Amino acid sequence: MTERKSNSAAVTEECIAEVMRLHYADGLSMRAVSRKLGLSRNTVRRVLGRVPIQRATARAKRDSMLDPYLSEVRKLPTRMRTGRARSACC
Repeated sequence: MTERKSNSAAVTEECIAEVMRLHYADGLSMRAVSRKLGLSRNTVRRVLGRVPIQRATARAKRDSMLDPYLSEVRKLPTRMRTGRARSACC
């Protein structure tokens, strides 16, 4: 009977870092990472499953197109702000 060796030792720290960089920073899919590095998809899946996803920074709040008019919008009656103003006939 032959002994089965674990493949976890075959994946170096540099390889793990490259897999994570390609997937999280560059946005490549697991399949694209496996093709680019010549690893099996299961190996890439295992490497990515080791560490939870951590975002470097929170996304910056984007300005709205309504920001310049926000004070005027807040002055409107509530029924007009919701867009459900009833007409006189209904």
